[in-house]
Amino acid sequence: MNLSKIKYHLWGKPLAELSAAAKRLEPAAVEARMPVDLRAALHDYFNGVRTDLGRWNPDSGGLSAFAAGVYKATRSLKWGETASYSDIAAVIGSPGATRAVGAALGRNPTPLFVPCHRVLASSGEGGWSGPPGLKAKLLALEGGERS
Repeated sequence: MNLSKIKYHLWGKPLAELSAAAKRLEPAAVEARMPVDLRAALHDYFNGVRTDLGRWNPDSGGLSAFAAGVYKATRSLKWGETASYSDIAAVIGSPGATRAVGAALGRNPTPLFVPCHRVLASSGEGGWSGPPGLKAKLLALEGGERS
């Protein structure tokens, strides 16, 4: 199975609920085993081993040019590195679009692969659409400090 593009990264629920959610998002989806190298990379990541998930590319089909730019800039953040929503807006050439950056990241279907947990509000952690409390845990796991 070729998993060079990841369309959704679902988590935080029992397997049956995840399977049902996958079918709603992609009716033609088929369940398959996770490739061994991806399983090993995620195991390392969640055990605090500096891991680069950039090898696996999210599917950018259907994204606006703005969202694609936000995701590309966010993917450039390395393990433990953080940026603010306004930093990302400036990187993509839209310095006044801080809220739009947050909105784009709030719709991120592939957390970890587009590491939106590394983007913070100027006043603190900021939003997160994943499981409650996981953004702080991921930041702590990476030992990330605000840059």
